[in-house]
Amino acid sequence: MKERPNGLVAPLVGAAGVAATGESASERLSREAALARTPNLAAVNLSGLALFGANLEGADLRGSNLRGTDMRGCNLRHAHLRGTDLREADLRGASLEGVDLRRAVIDDTTRLDARWRLVWDLCARGGAGRDLQGHNLEGLRLQQADLRGAVLRRASLRSALLGSAQLHAADLTCADLSCGDLSLANLQQADLTEACLQWANLNGALLEGAILRQARLVGANLSGAALRRADLRGADLALANLAGADLRAADLREANLRGVYCHGAVISSNHGRPTLFPDSFDLAEHEVVVRDH
Repeated sequence: MKERPNGLVAPLVGAAGVAATGESASERLSREAALARTPNLAAVNLSGLALFGANLEGADLRGSNLRGTDMRGCNLRHAHLRGTDLREADLRGASLEGVDLRRAVIDDTTRLDARWRLVWDLCARGGAGRDLQGHNLEGLRLQQADLRGAVLRRASLRSALLGSAQLHAADLTCADLSCGDLSLANLQQADLTEACLQWANLNGALLEGAILRQARLVGANLSGAALRRADLRGADLALANLAGADLRAADLREANLRGVYCHGAVISSNHGRPTLFPDSFDLAEHEVVVRDH
């Protein structure tokens, strides 16, 4: 890692060992030559070019120098930007869906629309304790983002990628996380009261002590999730996958468990703090495992 003059720290090396600043990219292309080479533009010098409106969907721009380049209105969906220097570049109006902005070299001189500036800010600088209630974060790539204690009440995170994100003690009351990927996310002590998690992927997620009262979890994948001491009273878990989940001391009273799959889920018995189920729930039929330690 190297400290820039502005105090920000950026990665030194991009794809195939190319300097992220583009300093070692000896090849400099014109606009016409650059577009002719799409989608393979890795490790080339495109600094200062006028590429506005260009279709660069899925382009390989790893290790390229795009410093000061005019990319307004470009289609950059699913482009590869690992180590790409975007300092001083103008990306206003650009389509960046599916782009992992953490892997690009971006700083305060990069001109981005507010939506993408927020994504970069959350991934690069973290969002712990931030007030993001009501924000539209639908479909964004926020893997491994630090959102501990963030206020995301009523935020739209539908189809967002939050794998391995840190959401410890976050306020997600009434948030829409449907169809999102929260695999391996840390949601311990998070408040998910009345949140929508329908068809969300929570495989291996940490939900110990989380509040999920009245949450909608229809079809959610909670296999291997840690739900110890979680409050799931009144939650809708119809067709959810709880295989191998840790449900010790969890409270599922009044939950809708129609069609739920619980094979190998771990529960606690009356000897300690028991897992609480609706009266009609048949433990033997669902092949759960009783363990009090």
